[in-house]
Amino acid sequence: MDELFFDHIISYAYSLASLSFIGAMLLLLILLHLSYYLRFPKDRSNILIVLVQFLLLTSCAMFFSPVFLDINAVFGFTAEFLWYYCIIVALHLLPFVIAVIFRLDELEWSIHLAWFSLIPLITMSYIADYHTAYLFSVTVVLIGMSGFFLYRANRERKKGVKYIATGVVGSLIVLIAYLLDNLGEIELTLTANYLAIAAFYLSIPLGLTFFMASRYGNNYLTSQQQIEQLTSELQAARRKLELSHQQLKTAQDQLINQEKFVSLGHLSNSITNGLKKPVNFVNYFSDLSLELIEKARNEMLALKQTTGAGSDTISEEGVPGRVSDSILEVISEIDTNLRKIHKYGSDADRIIKSMHQQSSDGSNEMAPTDINTIVKETVNLALNGMRASDKSIDVEVTMNLDENAGEVPLIAEDFSRAILYLCNNAFEAMREKLKIIEARDEGLSGKSSYGLKSYTPQLLVSTKRVERQVFIKLEDNGPGIPDEIKDKIMQPFFTAKPNHEGPGLGLSVTHDIVKEHGGEILLLSSEKGTSVHIELKGSV
Repeated sequence: MDELFFDHIISYAYSLASLSFIGAMLLLLILLHLSYYLRFPKDRSNILIVLVQFLLLTSCAMFFSPVFLDINAVFGFTAEFLWYYCIIVALHLLPFVIAVIFRLDELEWSIHLAWFSLIPLITMSYIADYHTAYLFSVTVVLIGMSGFFLYRANRERKKGVKYIATGVVGSLIVLIAYLLDNLGEIELTLTANYLAIAAFYLSIPLGLTFFMASRYGNNYLTSQQQIEQLTSELQAARRKLELSHQQLKTAQDQLINQEKFVSLGHLSNSITNGLKKPVNFVNYFSDLSLELIEKARNEMLALKQTTGAGSDTISEEGVPGRVSDSILEVISEIDTNLRKIHKYGSDADRIIKSMHQQSSDGSNEMAPTDINTIVKETVNLALNGMRASDKSIDVEVTMNLDENAGEVPLIAEDFSRAILYLCNNAFEAMREKLKIIEARDEGLSGKSSYGLKSYTPQLLVSTKRVERQVFIKLEDNGPGIPDEIKDKIMQPFFTAKPNHEGPGLGLSVTHDIVKEHGGEILLLSSEKGTSVHIELKGSV
């Protein structure tokens, strides 16, 4: 009697522990998958898994109910039938759940649905006391159907097959062991028996839960990768958009600069056309006056020979008796002045023609141009123009041109205009420095010769190629750029000339021209002079 009571206590304890553990685990998994379903309602996998787990939870509760409840024969029959019925339905439902989880063909789902037509046979087999044999047959069906669907999923490279396969295999092993124990083929200990029960009820639910957790983890990682890829694509698109915006802005600036150059060209054309006529008149009348002076000199000399040297009397007819030598000297001075007028008029006409040629409408397309040639010709043009307009200064120009400088894509007319502006600015700066030195020396010694000996205006022009880059440098030994105007020197219409002489467009236009050619310009200045550096992209 004591031994039977002790066995009953042990059985009760094992049953209570098993039911509590299995029930708590299944209830927790049901709540977890319900939350998944509420979060992702379009995914039917979770609600089907909840159904399987609920059937197993009901079967487990019915299996242990006789241990805890004092029930009659009818309730005992019902509980045992529900235990048996829920297991069979869950096992029939499992292949369908696998097919849905792995999104297999609907044809396979419909084939599996035919197995539910066998469910009425469950009741008949139980009533006829063939449930043990039927349960064994269901085990065979489960192996076949579930294995087939898992094989299909693995062949289609579905992820997470191993989790469900492990749960199914574990549950099948336990079920087969349990059936063999009932058939008397093997004998399980009490502890092993309850462990087998727990393993049977939890293997498949845990396998399904681990699979879903793996799927959501992979989806999260995939989403993160997609987000990173999308972020990278957006950043690339943003950089491309910024580059396009910069190119558009550059093109817009170039268009504005071209319009400015066209306007300046029209202005220069108007100025040169306006100056050309009076200069032509100066040259024409100076030539005509030289001829008249020459004719007057010849007539005076003829009269002088006729009347005799030194006579300054005038006859009654109005013809001088003797021609004064002073008149001939005046005529000679007038002749000299007219020749100077003619020379400077010719120089002015040459400069106007050069300006007109530079400002005339030409091609705005860049073409490979020999950089040394255009620099040399433009510097010489600026030097000749300076010498023609101002004899008070003589600049020593040194050219150090790299033979390998080669060709550079240029709009020749525009770029020569930029070099011309830079040269004129250098000449003007050195002229101002020379005036300052002369004024200082005159104040010290009363003579201006000291300043001429102590300062010689010099301009160094050089070119150099470094791989694909071509550098142009113009260095003068003028007074440099004052610190207070360094930030304004590139502004349009800003000029450092006294009384605002000149339009103040030189450096501004030069800067725009260099930018239009895709280059950079840099001004370095000190008390010893100013150095202008231009960097261009050379041809290959």
